[in-house]
Amino acid sequence: MLRLTLFLAVNLFMEVLDGAIALLIGYFAFKGYRAVRERVFLYLHFSFMLLGVGFLAHGFATGLAAVRRPRLGLGVPLLNLGYLIYFITELAAYSLLIYGYLQQTRVLASSLSPAVLPLLIEYNPVSEMVIFCLTAFVTAQCAVNYSVKRKGSLLLVLVGFTLITLSHVFFSMARASGLLFLTAHILQLAGFISLLAMLLKVSRG
Repeated sequence: MLRLTLFLAVNLFMEVLDGAIALLIGYFAFKGYRAVRERVFLYLHFSFMLLGVGFLAHGFATGLAAVRRPRLGLGVPLLNLGYLIYFITELAAYSLLIYGYLQQTRVLASSLSPAVLPLLIEYNPVSEMVIFCLTAFVTAQCAVNYSVKRKGSLLLVLVGFTLITLSHVFFSMARASGLLFLTAHILQLAGFISLLAMLLKVSRG
């Protein structure tokens, strides 16, 4: 019981922190768009606003599960609902980023249309690997951009998405160990901080 309560507390803290940073990234991305009128910043804005909402919804569901679980037996359904919202917003956000990068590089690609949405439970390995594939694609595009234009801001973007991609590898294995779960959250947080640093750098000119 104590381990489960600690898990929920750590998860709640990290989700709220990630959500707040994601919203900050969305805010500064919009400021970057207004400053330089690059559409990629607009895609970044909408993507991270979606991510922020998803993280906060997941955190809210986790907190509610921690409070209500002992009395009403709502823990697992609430966690599943929170994770479903989190997964859908991540899927939409990273798909939007991929679309933005494809538009920027003028590459044609078919849209993603899964026939069946898998049954989701908290940190489902299947859904985490779906997000991993999307973030890995974004990371590859960032690597291409950085190889063409070796700017410090592009390096921060590459580092950020590399860390986010690695975090989803660890999230897919989170059930095996609490250490893997914590490592995943730390990597994700570090990735968000790297992206936020890039946007602060751009917004300051």
